[in-house]
Amino acid sequence: MRALLIALLFLSAPLTVRPADAPPQQYDALVVVNIEGFGDAQLAALSKHIGTERGISLEYACTWAGIVVLRFEGTTAGDKADVTTLVGRHLREAGITKGIEVKHVHVRATGTGKC
Repeated sequence: MRALLIALLFLSAPLTVRPADAPPQQYDALVVVNIEGFGDAQLAALSKHIGTERGISLEYACTWAGIVVLRFEGTTAGDKADVTTLVGRHLREAGITKGIEVKHVHVRATGTGKC
């Protein structure tokens, strides 16, 4: 009986294990940010920082209104909180630390079978 249980355990184990090499789900995100006091110097710093990064682009910027629209492609950040954290990190790395308000975040899954 013990041998039968051990045999069943070893035979059923591969059926219940997820493949370790499965790629993580990828997402695209579009983020609208209002930055108080946003000017030409901050826009230049943000553009320079984003130019060195992969998977992020500056879609729109208006210094007069302080509005910035960022697009993230192929990120693993799948919910709004993760994307907001990602935006804050990139803005801090560009030297923008104050007056940041995320107005809108749109996240969608990409990959096979996704439109």
